Amino acid sequence: TASRPEQRCWMEPELPIETPPDAQVAGCTAGTCGNSQIRSVVDEPEARDEQATELASSFKKACACRRVELAECDPERAVIGPNVWRFYIRLVRGQRLDNLKAQLEDIGREMRRSGLIVTPVPNSDEICLDIPRTQRGRVLLKDVLTLAEVASSPEIMLIPIGMTPEGQHVVRDLGKMPHLLVGGTTGSGKTVFLYGVLVMLLRSHPNPESLSIFL
Repeated sequence: TASRPEQRCWMEPELPIETPPDAQVAGCTAGTCGNSQIRSVVDEPEARDEQATELASSFKKACACRRVELAECDPERAVIGPNVWRFYIRLVRGQRLDNLKAQLEDIGREMRRSGLIVTPVPNSDEICLDIPRTQRGRVLLKDVLTLAEVASSPEIMLIPIGMTPEGQHVVRDLGKMPHLLVGGTTGSGKTVFLYGVLVMLLRSHPNPESLSIFL
């Protein structure tokens, strides 16, 4: 009988470069140039403000065509995260949020941005509008590792979860979680996320007496 091929039980981390092919910074093409990191155009304040104004204007026009009246959609309050632009909007008094939600797909189609999400802000008349970025940013592990101080107790197990749309790092205590389920499509970063968890645990527990890992 034919022997089965040997299967590998570990994976190398995959770090996809999502910079468009035509992106060039300081004479470098997409990816990296030496040890320098390619920056997105939205990293520049002027480009960021211009794009926020364009998105707000496009959203206002799409809403006006569908009789969704906005009281506020200020691009100066927009914040940018790794995956989305977040705007804070207000509807005119008497307008229904359900009406806006029902037309989000068509509004996004006109804006050429699929996947728009609106969420009411608790205890406020404001609404969060999340508009996906065409070029997703990268959340660097080295930035969140600066939050990993040596744990004062073995029960404290801080792990990196991700980043909020406002760009704030999210760190949680694994010891306080009943369980942790990591899921996602192929290439979405599950393995890299688990590597980040292990690195942060090892960094916060440098002594083998305070941390044991079973794989």
